[in-house]
Order: sequence, then C-alpha cells, then structure tokens
Amino acid sequence: PVFVLNTGTILSVSGYGYQDSRITYSLIGGGSGVISTDEVDWTTTTRMNAQRGVRITLRSGRNIPEVSEF
Repeated sequence: PVFVLNTGTILSVSGYGYQDSRITYSLIGGGSGVISTDEVDWTTTTRMNAQRGVRITLRSGRNIPEVSEF
C-alpha cells in the first residue's frame, strides 16, 4: 500500500498500524515512521491504492503486515 501525504510525498509501506489518530509504518525500502491521519491526503491515497487493487483499513491498535486485497 501507499500513503500520499498532503505535501505530495508518497510512502510505499510494507506494513502499518493505527492507534490514536497516528499511523505507524514500515517502508518497503527499510526504515519506519509515524504520521498523523491529518497528514494524509485520503482522496489520493484511496485512489492510488484502488488502482493497485489494495484497500487500506485502519483498525485501532492493530498492526497490518500485509496488503488487503479487494
């Protein structure tokens, strides 16, 4: 999956988790980080993932290590 930020930055992630309006992620190329849900351009994120057949699901307190497909 990818997260597109309001700044235009695209994060290609291998896994992510959600808790308290924060997304913790692991990048495909290595490394990790935390972003606020307010930093995400949800329209573009949803569109780009749908084009790839990927659905992003945020569930509190849960790490999601794999892509969830339609």
